[in-house]
Amino acid sequence: MLEFQIEKYIEGEYVYLCVFNFGDWRPVAFTTAGKEGKVMFPSVTPETIYRLCSFNGNDMVHHTLPFRFDSLSRINMLIPDFGNPQSIVLEKTPDQHWIKLYRSGTDSGFTLQYLSAGRWEPVRSDSYRSFYYGADSVKVWYNDGDILPDRPVLYEISFNRLPGNALFYWGGFSKPFSIDNNTIVF
Repeated sequence: MLEFQIEKYIEGEYVYLCVFNFGDWRPVAFTTAGKEGKVMFPSVTPETIYRLCSFNGNDMVHHTLPFRFDSLSRINMLIPDFGNPQSIVLEKTPDQHWIKLYRSGTDSGFTLQYLSAGRWEPVRSDSYRSFYYGADSVKVWYNDGDILPDRPVLYEISFNRLPGNALFYWGGFSKPFSIDNNTIVF
């Protein structure tokens, strides 16, 4: 059971439990705000990223930052922590559009986004290299001028200064995720 105390509420107001889906926060359950802003959701899937919202007319009002609810009923608010940087190395094929390549003059790289103060902010990659898997699944590195192999080409993308405890998003229809001990957690 998820129990939460919201600060700004109207007693009896509908409060929605939302997940991030198809590029926006979508309600998946609702309840009413009780005395002192207490809300309860009896059947909640743990290890999922949620946010509590209500509506003012057609406008969604966020009551909380995104948070992860774990199997022990603990709530971890996802607040970017630049004092605890994370690193991650990703592999991506060119046809996977969940991470964007940017080019600006001689500068190029990849971007992802993190949620900060309610807005998605871009983070640029520190480096990337192109490769394909050769015999025995060994990575074969190549440069842009090399002849492309007859195998799928991938990118290895490094992000070294990502804020800890943040919510990240590649864009498009991807699920948001956090990074814990340099590992992606959906």
